[in-house]
Amino acid sequence: MFQRGETPVAKTSFRWLRLIGILLFIWIVFQINWITVWKLLKEIRPVYVVGYFVVFFIAVLLKVVRLRWFLYRLGYRVAFRDVYQSVIEPAFYGMVTPARIGEFSKVMYLTRFGLSARLAWGVVLMERLVDFSVLLMASVAGVFYFMIFGVETRGLTLVVFLALVVVLYVCLINIGGLSRLGSRVMGLFPWKHPAYNDLSSLGEGLARLGRLAASLFFPFSLAILILSFVQLWFLGLALEVSVSGLYLGLAYASSSLVSLLPLSVGGLGTREAVYIGLLHRQGVSSDMAITISLLDGLVFSMMAQLILLIPIAWKRN
Repeated sequence: MFQRGETPVAKTSFRWLRLIGILLFIWIVFQINWITVWKLLKEIRPVYVVGYFVVFFIAVLLKVVRLRWFLYRLGYRVAFRDVYQSVIEPAFYGMVTPARIGEFSKVMYLTRFGLSARLAWGVVLMERLVDFSVLLMASVAGVFYFMIFGVETRGLTLVVFLALVVVLYVCLINIGGLSRLGSRVMGLFPWKHPAYNDLSSLGEGLARLGRLAASLFFPFSLAILILSFVQLWFLGLALEVSVSGLYLGLAYASSSLVSLLPLSVGGLGTREAVYIGLLHRQGVSSDMAITISLLDGLVFSMMAQLILLIPIAWKRN
């Protein structure tokens, strides 16, 4: 039986859990030859860095268009600049919070657009669910690519990924039935968490958004994932890494998925560990791997987010 008194213990455990990634990051930092990293940074090719940022901004633009179109289909006409703010600011908060929970502040912006709190939560959760699922599919395909098929069998990896795409699409269309099935299973247990009714209501709300998410969120999320792979390809060219863009992209997907675990702040430590482990299989040094991880996951991403915040700050002033 769940007790409300257990909540402080859970919160304390969660805080301690976050230290895992931070301690891992500190340990990795002391294992890296930072003189070598500095040499790598000095030899970076700027033209490909520009390409990286251009693709990053295109991906963000797609996220804004995706949400605005989704809101329009729900019957809410929102100005582009307002949707832009509702995407950029929560994304920035997500970079500095464990498991990117800061992105859920988007609910506050959506309620300002006239959505009810329940509908706003449904939209944000559905968006995050689709993005997470697409990332998970790429990571699973990456496991086959890294561990089972081998890096020469790209065709089989693509087949696995497309099969997972079909499965996810069918699940989104039928999310209502899956939600009802989950409620029935939970109803079989002798205990019920106090939030059970709220979760059931939320599931019904997600069911109403499922088909719309399948037709809008899903294809946009796939396009954004592909652009992320292109970003890593540009970064690899900038650093003259002798690894295919597909390998870098799948390594990105796997590291991004792990960074969503509430083990650190902004994925520090866990993301670098995955990059080092996967890129080492291709003969890439730990120094180069952590350079790629820090540039993509922290330095370049933070720089791009700060640039994207400029129009918002300009508007407020």
